[in-house]
Amino acid sequence: MAVALMEIGQIGVLVETAKGTAVSPAAVDAGIRVWDIGLEEQIGVHERNTVEAEFSQPHAIPGMRSYQLTFRSEIVGGTSAGSRPPMWQLLRACGLSEAISAGVSVTYSPVSNENSQVTVTIDVYRRVGASVKRYRLTGAMGNVRAVCLSDGVPYLEFTFLGVYNEPADVSDLLVAPPYVMAGPPPVVSATITLMSQTLRCVGYEFDLGNKVELREDVNQASGYLHAVVVDRLPTLAVTPEEELAATVEWLNKKTTPTVGEFIGSIGSVAGNIFRIRAPAAQVMAAGFGTRGTRGVRPLNLTCRKLANVGADEFTIRLT
Repeated sequence: MAVALMEIGQIGVLVETAKGTAVSPAAVDAGIRVWDIGLEEQIGVHERNTVEAEFSQPHAIPGMRSYQLTFRSEIVGGTSAGSRPPMWQLLRACGLSEAISAGVSVTYSPVSNENSQVTVTIDVYRRVGASVKRYRLTGAMGNVRAVCLSDGVPYLEFTFLGVYNEPADVSDLLVAPPYVMAGPPPVVSATITLMSQTLRCVGYEFDLGNKVELREDVNQASGYLHAVVVDRLPTLAVTPEEELAATVEWLNKKTTPTVGEFIGSIGSVAGNIFRIRAPAAQVMAAGFGTRGTRGVRPLNLTCRKLANVGADEFTIRLT
């Protein structure tokens, strides 16, 4: 029997032309460095529970079927300022729009209207002996967390929900995906500020906070049509050192309540500078803790809308 090598594989992702209709990611769509891949099938199984002469029961009936896919990806920009990062299609499928300023930046902003959301086909390839096995999600959408901490590689953590497709054997992995050779920016010489205060901390974490559901459709073999983002609540977590009340008191920001700008920017090389900006961050918790023997304040923030029109509570930008 062949051996499945879990450290050899790929993920290919491609935006679908029609939501829920499979497309085929090519090598150009697979240049994403990932790890900690987790794939979970979610197939309903319905017992028939008939009353007969014995306790023995007939076979169960399979029901609706989907996949949940999780993995981590390096935070890395494109080949130059204003060029798309490798994970751009994944970000789009997290309910984000994309704005490219040639030679300057690529910016991702939240969208709420289902018509403005895009779905993706995601192929997960795994080496099994001399061949390759492919698992496919269609109509997939998801959520993303950004973890930018100085004690590790900055990464994006994705969770996708998509329509189940039967696994298939393919001849080989995709040939020569265009991996960006530059590594992710280290989380040093960073800019992390909140309400005009420079934070002495080890970095920050951001959670887009998407709620994703699958649209049921009895006409489909899987019982589902495609995923959709139905709600979101973006949050931030950062743990600055304790300060005098005259400098800043975070509990006061909670009781007032006060909103203010958060900026978390890492990197210094053009094209590989990653920034999350929340113009109206609100302190929801201001705890007490220690880092070593020094006092720190674990802060939980919620990204609020800045103007009545909304969809402006944060941006993700690569420059």
